[in-house]
Amino acid sequence: MKDRLATAVQQSRANYTEIRVERTWSSAVAFRGWRLETATVSEDQGGFVRVLNRGCGWGIASFTSLDELPAMVSRANELSRAVRMEEPIRLADTTPVVADAKLDLDGDVRGIPLGDKKQLLEAYNGAMLAVSKSIVDTQASYRDEVSEVWYANSEGAALYQLRPEVVVSGTAIGRRNGTIEKGLESIGLRKGWRSVQGFEERFRVVAQRAVDLLDAPRVRGGAYPVILDNELAGVFIHEAFGHLSEADFVYENPQAREMMTLGRRFGKRVLNAGDNGAAAGCAGHSRSTTRERRHRTRRSSVRASSSGACTRARRPQNSANGRPATRAPFPSAIHRSCA
Repeated sequence: MKDRLATAVQQSRANYTEIRVERTWSSAVAFRGWRLETATVSEDQGGFVRVLNRGCGWGIASFTSLDELPAMVSRANELSRAVRMEEPIRLADTTPVVADAKLDLDGDVRGIPLGDKKQLLEAYNGAMLAVSKSIVDTQASYRDEVSEVWYANSEGAALYQLRPEVVVSGTAIGRRNGTIEKGLESIGLRKGWRSVQGFEERFRVVAQRAVDLLDAPRVRGGAYPVILDNELAGVFIHEAFGHLSEADFVYENPQAREMMTLGRRFGKRVLNAGDNGAAAGCAGHSRSTTRERRHRTRRSSVRASSSGACTRARRPQNSANGRPATRAPFPSAIHRSCA
């Protein structure tokens, strides 16, 4: 694949060319109560070519078959030359990176029969249903994915990324005398089949939580100080701060550019949060490709913006505003948000 992309890049007549190809293999199983609702396997492949010519705009062409690649390189070049820019687009200088970033498959899910995945989820679903007669319904799901990404550009970068993902989740619904409560659990890991074994007890706890909530006292409406566990607090930070930090949003929103400046403080001094993309196995884990971009734990709430806490999308920018376009080692379409 790398050789194929390199050949296509070399044959391009544009001043700058980059090609990205992604192949994804996935499967999914879902139960509702005792009923099996979903059991599927799928495989997808696609990619895009992006080119830039001096004095012109970006030309982008997508494809679903590698047989279309040479034609799409030519098409992207035509589209770029069709757009004339009053102010030229300038790309930032970068050092080409040649690297492979492979995560541990930890039991490659592609080699596990779909029937075994169904049996595993059926056991977890049954563990919830067996807790109490007050559990009137459940929802359980299993999903896995292995994605491969290849990237090459005309400056000499050549990258390959292999990432697994597996997610199991359960919802138990309890009902008594017209009162309905839910217990929830979701486990998402950048690992494989072996990492999701032995979770029966965690699913039983989900159902017991729903049953216990049926006897919980009602809360009167009002404003209260609360203590959040780290997962729920992380969700709030993700939504309120993480998405707000995305470069495409900041780039397109003048008010956001004024607000999201490096060094601005968010939250009180007693609030501390961090993200660590190097935490192996976690959903946000990705292996860095250069020594300079090695991950580290970042303090992200007290001095959120200055710490660079969130993965930032890279968007081409016009040189007229003094901000050159940048190119990430792996294109922004494959990044995950922080928190």
